Amino acid sequence: MNTASGCEEDSAEHGCRRHLGAIAALCSVSSFAPQALKIIRTGNTEGLSVAMYALTVSGFGLWLMYGIIQSQWPLIATNASCFALSLLILIMLLSPAARRRAAGIAESKVGD
Repeated sequence: MNTASGCEEDSAEHGCRRHLGAIAALCSVSSFAPQALKIIRTGNTEGLSVAMYALTVSGFGLWLMYGIIQSQWPLIATNASCFALSLLILIMLLSPAARRRAAGIAESKVGD
């Protein structure tokens, strides 16, 4: 019998859930990579919210702890990756050196 998700029940349902989880994990990790790479490359964090990234880091940290408590490696791996990327962005947002670097890049572009 097919479920609403189009997956067959029993063992196939487990496989469908696993694939769904893998796709969700890939999307979560991939969503932070472009922003983190851009910040590393340019040092520019203008327009990013410290409060949003602080909350995001907290959420990923809590999901990571939950995964550890549950001994669920997919939760651990995904949330550890997202935690690290979002923490990097938060550190760059709070870093005076990153702000100075971004200001220097902006000033050099204006002077060109």
